[in-house]
Amino acid sequence: MGTYSTGIVLINYFNDEEVISFIRKFLLPQTQKNIQIYVLNNGSRNGALKIFCLNEPDIQFEDPGKNLGYIGGFLHVFHKLEGRIPDLLVLSNTDIEIDSTLFESISALDLQEDEVMIGPSVISSRSGKQQNPFYENRISTQKLRMLNVAFSSYFLYALYQTLGILKAAVKGASTNPDSGNRHVYAIHGSFMIFRTFFIEKYYSELREAPFLFGEEIQFAEVAYRHNLKTVYCPSLKVKHHEHATTKLFKSSKNLTLLRDSIAFRLKKRLEEEA
Repeated sequence: MGTYSTGIVLINYFNDEEVISFIRKFLLPQTQKNIQIYVLNNGSRNGALKIFCLNEPDIQFEDPGKNLGYIGGFLHVFHKLEGRIPDLLVLSNTDIEIDSTLFESISALDLQEDEVMIGPSVISSRSGKQQNPFYENRISTQKLRMLNVAFSSYFLYALYQTLGILKAAVKGASTNPDSGNRHVYAIHGSFMIFRTFFIEKYYSELREAPFLFGEEIQFAEVAYRHNLKTVYCPSLKVKHHEHATTKLFKSSKNLTLLRDSIAFRLKKRLEEEA
């Protein structure tokens, strides 16, 4: 068991006040625990967030001047890291709640050399449902084909989404009481912990992630291809306050991005199997 240095990356997309509030409430009280904070600005131009970050010595602020997406912004920050790169780098939403011991627990994780991604227990405050693991097992080619059809039109997508909502309602909320760590395929994107040597070694492959949707699957796929492990660690706990404005049905524009993401993933899989 080692003590890992840790950094956390926050992506701002027109939610300046939420980012500032999250840093003040959950991160600044923990900076004495060897945590470096990185903020990537994907949209806002009002300057409040930048001023706040520049006045805090433990925050590094980056503004690429355009929207790089969630994973794209994260990789941009990694590329810009200066000085000593932390052993672990967290990519986190700011609509979450964490306790004061979380980063202490993260820095004390007992990891094998091939364990490169770690996901905590993530409970949705809206549904009470456990959101990790995002996928227990690798998505099959058959399911990718099915999703490719389901997202080919808005009618089919709406039908698929409705059936999914009904299935979840019948199944009920799961809090996943597992007590031990286990290897899974993919973790939920709201709070992802990475070994930085993994990002550094496979940076060019990770950058191939589609824009906005299915980004976390790219990390899972790269790890899978190189026989590396993703760990679900339920002793680490996060509460996810999903935005009330998050719609159950995506806009036509976002459906196009989602469709492109599935098509990208299916194309890669078919190339792999050829």
